Amino acid sequence: MTNQQSESAITLIPEILEKIPIMLFAGDQDLICNYVGIEALISALTWNGGTGLGKVQTQSWTVGGTPAGTWVTSRSLTYVKVWNVFTMSLGLLGLKYDPDTQIFNASHMAPYDNPLVTHDMILRFMGVNFSSIAEGSARIPSSVGDDVKPVFVPDDQKPNPPPAGAGKTPEQDKAMWEGNPP
Repeated sequence: MTNQQSESAITLIPEILEKIPIMLFAGDQDLICNYVGIEALISALTWNGGTGLGKVQTQSWTVGGTPAGTWVTSRSLTYVKVWNVFTMSLGLLGLKYDPDTQIFNASHMAPYDNPLVTHDMILRFMGVNFSSIAEGSARIPSSVGDDVKPVFVPDDQKPNPPPAGAGKTPEQDKAMWEGNPP
C-alpha cells in the first residue's frame, strides 16, 4: 500500500470548469459531506474570472409542489442543496410526515433516499428536454425559480388545434385570403 498524494479539489475544479460545467450537491442533513464544507469550498474557489458564486440569485427548487432545496448557477458551476429528503419522499407518495416520529434525513444518500427528486436534479443540470420524456420523474411537476418543467403529454391526450380561421368573422377570413387584413 502506498500513500498517494492527490491534488486538492480546490485546484482541480477550476481547470475542469474551464472546459465543462460541474454540479455539486449536498443534503441539508448530511454530516459526512456536509453543505457547510461545500459552501466554504465554493466561497474560496476562484474560477472563470471570479471567486465564489458572485452576485447571483439563489433560486428555490420544488418537486411535486414540495420544496426540494435551493439551486444556484454561476460561471459553469451549479450548486444544489437538497432539503428534507425523507419528508419529500413521503409527500411524493401522498403520505404525511409525523414530526413526533424522530426519523433523521439520510441526505448523504439523497439519490437512494429520493431517486425521483435527484433524477429531476440531474436531468435539469444536463439540460434534458422534459417534454420528450414519458416516464419516471418527468411526470412529476417541478421548477427552479420561474423555470417550470414542461410535462410530457402523449399525442392521444393533446387537445386538438382549432380549425384554421376559427374565431374570425367571415369578413375577417375573406379579407385575410384576399390579402387585405382588417
